[in-house]
Amino acid sequence: MWLTVGIAAGLVAGGAGVAVAVADDTQITACVGVDGVLRVPGRIEQTMLRPVPTASPTTGACPSGYQQITWNKTGPTGATGDTGPAGAPGQQGATGPEGLTGAQGVPGAKGEPGPQGIPGAKGEPGAQGVPGVKGDPGPQGERGAAGADGVAGLQKVVVTKEYAASTAGTTNVNCPAGKVMLDSDFQVAAQNVPLLNPHSVAWSRPFSQAGGPLNDSVNVVFPYNNTNGKVTLTITLLCGKG
Repeated sequence: MWLTVGIAAGLVAGGAGVAVAVADDTQITACVGVDGVLRVPGRIEQTMLRPVPTASPTTGACPSGYQQITWNKTGPTGATGDTGPAGAPGQQGATGPEGLTGAQGVPGAKGEPGPQGIPGAKGEPGAQGVPGVKGDPGPQGERGAAGADGVAGLQKVVVTKEYAASTAGTTNVNCPAGKVMLDSDFQVAAQNVPLLNPHSVAWSRPFSQAGGPLNDSVNVVFPYNNTNGKVTLTITLLCGKG
């Protein structure tokens, strides 16, 4: 293998020029002339600065008048340098195409049903229990006290009275003779206007037919009909025997 080394001849004998050297796997060998130029043993190629010598030395030995020098091709191993900073992360590679879906497997064959087991033996019926003896009836309890008599002869009395426009009046409604008033109510309906609270246009008070207790009659007062139509007053009494 040929190596051209462009170094100053001052490296050898203090001269100046171009050195041509040959190297094997472990060493580099060259011949130094009196002119201070390095030349390789054996066939020497002409350089740009020096002519080819008149005599070609044999390979591995320098010709007469030349000094043979050698040096190691590889120097001693230097100390391990510091670890350099980590390089920037590379760009993420593109996502590869999705693989094809595998073929669906063939369903397995359904197994045959196993043989039916033998039915177990039927158990014997248990013995029937003996009916219990019926107990004697207990003594009859005492009769409770009689309750108060209820209201007898309930009767509903309904009276209707109509009032024309711009009229007023009072209406008495009585229970039948021998009965007392248990409850009463009245309703007022106008012909042309709705009444939100019918009880606000009339009022009632208990009354007595014979001047005794206020328990057999009701008196309903209708002060005035200020509508343009008739007003109907319906009075209801619930009467009964006390």
